[in-house]
Amino acid sequence: MLQRLAIGRVAQIPPSDMHSIRFSSSTGARPALQEPASARMIDFSAANTDGLVACAVSCSTRIGVDIEKLQPALAPGLLEYCCTPDEQLRLSRLPGDQQPCAFIQLWTLKEAYLKARGIGLQVSPRLLGFHLADLGGTPLLEADAAIEANPRYWHFRMLDAGNAHAASLCAYGEDHALPPVMLWWCSWSGQGFVFERQLADSGENSGLARREGFLAFDTPANHP
Repeated sequence: MLQRLAIGRVAQIPPSDMHSIRFSSSTGARPALQEPASARMIDFSAANTDGLVACAVSCSTRIGVDIEKLQPALAPGLLEYCCTPDEQLRLSRLPGDQQPCAFIQLWTLKEAYLKARGIGLQVSPRLLGFHLADLGGTPLLEADAAIEANPRYWHFRMLDAGNAHAASLCAYGEDHALPPVMLWWCSWSGQGFVFERQLADSGENSGLARREGFLAFDTPANHP
């Protein structure tokens, strides 16, 4: 439901025509928009976790989103399986109570990229590294050329998903700038989704006005 609403908002499909939105997918491929034909250029990505769902939509580029619920502790061996040696070192230097949240935020970056590429876990997450110049810096992808030929063409933003969740957005852009994406919180009114409030724009300009991209969050508990 949230996917259809977000796609319809970007593609300017009226609510009465939401039933016309059709998706297609094949084994091993990411879902794609099949109908209406006029909206096939739209790319989208959806994610869900305990307590939150999200959908990201773009009219101009490949896009990926991931959300995860924060956990108080990590399973043994998880860092070694998911992180590069440099990431493991940086995480190990954090106070113990900060490591789970930092790891989960890092994981959402990796998942957002893998979902944008449509390759899932065909590539080990341990082969994808992220570097942050500082805690508020822009994440930079580091990967072997055999996995990603143009890592600087992929742009990332860590999103504010509240105190209980971590979220990240990934978008492809050869102009070395993250395409504008408008961020909204949604809720279920009993009859349909309501766009409650606009969050900070992840780009310099109004993504919704330019129909570049769109991201919506919703709490599953708010609706059936």
